[in-house]
Amino acid sequence: MLRVALCLALAMAGAPLAASAAAPTAADPSAVGEWSGALHRGDSAYRVRFHVQTDRRGGLTGTVSGLTGGASPAALTRVEKSGDRLIIDTAEGEYSGVWDGAAWIGSWKQADMTLPLSLRWDGDNAMPRLRASPSPIVPVLPAYPLNPAP
Repeated sequence: MLRVALCLALAMAGAPLAASAAAPTAADPSAVGEWSGALHRGDSAYRVRFHVQTDRRGGLTGTVSGLTGGASPAALTRVEKSGDRLIIDTAEGEYSGVWDGAAWIGSWKQADMTLPLSLRWDGDNAMPRLRASPSPIVPVLPAYPLNPAP
């Protein structure tokens, strides 16, 4: 039984653990992935990062970091993509943008303030797709039980 479990674990090690979102193309403005931009107000700039993913029902959900002073990301309350338009609501405000072929170009609205915000694909922070190694992993299993019965 232990050998079967070990073999299954090793076999799963070569399979992708999590598929990353592919970078969007000009023809396919996908909202799924890591998007980052900067909000500029006066002499200050705030880097924001949106992580958008597909939920179990096929809708869009995610988190945002950088809007609040906290270290943990905040949940998005609404992500809506219709054609080349993207709307993201958070507890802090709303982002609305249009796909220009390389980025979401839009604005961030919070209280009585509206700031320009362009969101670009953040390839450096996207989860890498794990690939099987070029040479197969050959497990070496002992011929005797690891924990012999007394």
